[in-house]
Amino acid sequence: MPSNFVLTGLANDLSRHTVDGCPVRNGLIGSGKMGTDIIIRAGMMNGVCVAAISEHELSAVHKAIEIARRKGGHSTVVSNADALNTVIENGKTAVSDKAAAILEPGLTDVVTDAAGLPATSAEIGLDVMEPGKDLVMKNVEPDVTIGAYLRREEDRLGVVYSPGAGDEPSACGEQIELISAMGHRIVCAGGAKNNRLNFDYYGKSPFDA
Repeated sequence: MPSNFVLTGLANDLSRHTVDGCPVRNGLIGSGKMGTDIIIRAGMMNGVCVAAISEHELSAVHKAIEIARRKGGHSTVVSNADALNTVIENGKTAVSDKAAAILEPGLTDVVTDAAGLPATSAEIGLDVMEPGKDLVMKNVEPDVTIGAYLRREEDRLGVVYSPGAGDEPSACGEQIELISAMGHRIVCAGGAKNNRLNFDYYGKSPFDA
């Protein structure tokens, strides 16, 4: 999307990929709520695109791509890495119900894990970094459990590992860091976007909580 002012920082860096005709190609694992948000947002951005998606519910993926591209015909189902690369070269989004097709070496530069399942995400993370791809992990639980090991693999393989990017605990932590750095006293922190707060679970009244 064209900008109406001079770009700086990250926006400027991404614009260079647009000028060079080589966007950052993202392979996305999962197209649930978080994955669909990524597909639609990337469709509005310069210098980055969702080039390939792995998801069991293929109809949901095609719908999300239609919303992002504002018309149909932009996605093609593939079964292997060779077919995936061909689809990407033709300017479309490759879709597969097999994660392996997205993880294998190919035209994707980075893989974003939006599977939402900690155990699955941990396995995907290792499979992504081993062939030399950068990893963005959307849920924080794998980092809590095996983050130290993933960080060590990041150094060994010379890739980038970005844990919990956009997940509520990580986003909350970033806000706490910013607000406390500004000199404010933190009295309450948490996320309740889609989880109703159950005071009985903590054995306290709403007033005491």
